[in-house]
Amino acid sequence: MYSFTYEPIAEAIIRAKKRGIKIRILMDKGQSQSKYSKYEFFLDNAIAIIQDRHAGIMHNKIAIIDGRVLFTGSYNWSKSAEGKNEENLLEFIDEEEIIEI
Repeated sequence: MYSFTYEPIAEAIIRAKKRGIKIRILMDKGQSQSKYSKYEFFLDNAIAIIQDRHAGIMHNKIAIIDGRVLFTGSYNWSKSAEGKNEENLLEFIDEEEIIEI
């Protein structure tokens, strides 16, 4: 995830972890240190989180759930993406040729 600042989605992830769901997050290194980043929030809640170490930005916005649901698009998981920006978010369900873990 490039930018992850949106509190409601971060809280939903914590609730999922408490239900026993395995969560792993890969974040852009520069964005993980931004003012509103949920990086520290996830660490404080024992979420497995990795910072991308490539020289450029990790600009992907992807979520794979249970190996069968894929979300991707321009949508950063931020308040601006939710209420202000013009974004797109595609959902693929049970598309094995698209979703590979």
